[in-house]
Amino acid sequence: MGDDILDDACYFVRHDVSEPVETVDNNLIQSLFRIMDSYLKDYIETEIKKVPNDRIDDLLSMIPQLFFFSAFWSIGTTTTLKGREAFNKFWRQKLKKHAVTFPEEKLVYDWYL
Repeated sequence: MGDDILDDACYFVRHDVSEPVETVDNNLIQSLFRIMDSYLKDYIETEIKKVPNDRIDDLLSMIPQLFFFSAFWSIGTTTTLKGREAFNKFWRQKLKKHAVTFPEEKLVYDWYL
């Protein structure tokens, strides 16, 4: 899932929208994984904290949504409002292609997890 989305999204940033402040692809991808990490830190076991299996199962079912959400707010957020509207169409196609459910109302940027 990741390879085609990341390549296509970075290509889209470079060729189909404008960025008020230029970015580089590796920073966009690094931002994506930092956002994902922020959601995953509650699932890291320690000597004191054990994560129940049902919570891990819940997390596994949410990974596709977390991945896309992180992509929206890393790769897809460096553009203008007009660019976000174009990116919304791009993301909707990717969501559909990968059978990931996400609310249809408004832009993908209007939702949180």
